[in-house]
Amino acid sequence: RLSGSAVNAPSSGRVARITRRLQRLDKIEHGLHGLEAQFDNVDRLVWISPAVETITGYTPTECLAAADIIELLVYEHDRGYGARVAKQVLAEGGPQTFEMRFNRRDGSQLWMACHMCRVGDGAGVPFGLHLSAVDIQDRKDTEFKLLETVAELRRSQSLREIYLERSNDERNRLTGLLNIIRLGILVLDRDNRVQYYNRPLLELWNIAPEENLIGARESVLHERFAQVLALPERYFAQMRTRLVEGGASSGEDILLRDGRVLIDSTAMIEGGPDEHSMIGRLWVYEDVTDARNTAQRLVEIAERDPLTNLYNRRRFVD
Repeated sequence: RLSGSAVNAPSSGRVARITRRLQRLDKIEHGLHGLEAQFDNVDRLVWISPAVETITGYTPTECLAAADIIELLVYEHDRGYGARVAKQVLAEGGPQTFEMRFNRRDGSQLWMACHMCRVGDGAGVPFGLHLSAVDIQDRKDTEFKLLETVAELRRSQSLREIYLERSNDERNRLTGLLNIIRLGILVLDRDNRVQYYNRPLLELWNIAPEENLIGARESVLHERFAQVLALPERYFAQMRTRLVEGGASSGEDILLRDGRVLIDSTAMIEGGPDEHSMIGRLWVYEDVTDARNTAQRLVEIAERDPLTNLYNRRRFVD
């Protein structure tokens, strides 16, 4: 019953509103930086945002015309995973967030963070899927670099542990060797503090085995040695003379109160940035009591008559 003008007026208004809406959607579509795509319920692409060309190099027209969009865009090793996610979302309705690799036109791949959800009509009947994906290649590159760094650190740590274990083994073997020999070993650092000593050193100087000398100053050692020495002042004076002269040297016999006789040798331990700088000093002590007694006995046998213990002709000639 309405006139023609009455009928056409509202129709023109609807067309104008629809046109404006489409223009806004077109602006939004071209303004998207991420990839947006719509699939029907049989995984057929029905719409894809223009950003796909910026991201992958393929135009929307090429994507829509592709016989298999999954084969075109998704990296071959991730296609099965992507298909399982799509099937799950379509069947269960819950959205899924995941990562997979996309193909580029130049043959390379890039990682994309994807969000897929099911879309339906107002009555809740599903008719397809919506996919949103953003480029995360920079983040993945950073993650890979971090993983490589962590792997390298772990390798370095493993090597350090191996070297440390070997070093500990070598140290234990060396300690066992130095403890079994009958020489007293004493190492002082450049500050004249005890850095190392072995068990025979304690035995030679009558120091209790449980006593810890590590870090003790040289003056503390001298106090302990003085309790055992028969002529402490003579020994320490001789020691000071040798230290002033420097280098390696061997001293005279060291007489102890219990009748034993020791000899010592000392040498600088060179090291540090300077080729001739000293990082410490090594002292080696040896009990020569038996050797001295044997030598004295041999002299007596050579010079005295075994029956009368009087000097013999050789001694008389001398």
